[in-house]
Amino acid sequence: MAGWRVLVNGASGGVGSLVVQACKGLGAEVYGVCSGGNSELVMGLGADGVIDYRIHDPLEEHLAQKFGEQQFDAILDCAGSQALFSHSPRYLKPEGKFVSIVGGWSQGVVPFVRNKLRPRFLGGTPRRYDLFLLSSSGSIAKEVAGWVEQGVIKQAVIDSEYPMEQAVEKLATGRARGKIVIKVASTE
Repeated sequence: MAGWRVLVNGASGGVGSLVVQACKGLGAEVYGVCSGGNSELVMGLGADGVIDYRIHDPLEEHLAQKFGEQQFDAILDCAGSQALFSHSPRYLKPEGKFVSIVGGWSQGVVPFVRNKLRPRFLGGTPRRYDLFLLSSSGSIAKEVAGWVEQGVIKQAVIDSEYPMEQAVEKLATGRARGKIVIKVASTE
């Protein structure tokens, strides 16, 4: 990633906050997309710039204007934006990679199938689309642990602590700032 220009969509969330740090720690120039209220947090994680999606609406127009001449090498989408991928030829290099880091069928698998299999002549986007899924093998956890030991990732951002029922509600809003910690009731 050294020398790459990377855009992280959802940069202030639990996954995005780690992705910003990892990309920056591996030598990339990093731009984070988040709300203006979280821009200081994202800059503190090492981002070179922050784009407030609330001010720059539609986001894709702003990205095309600002980064059309100096396009991104990679876009890491931690929020699940189809429009970000569909318009990506305007700000993502032809050999660039768009990686969705969003789980579930509707936000992960279905867009992956649509974006990988739809040919250009039927309206497909002429950019590489990948889906990042975590495996249960532990190899990714070991790599991330190594990044923590090396100082690539310096901090975990914690939104707050909730009992299970409130944690689900908070998660459903899509507005967590960092990770949500679930408080498990004691059986004693």
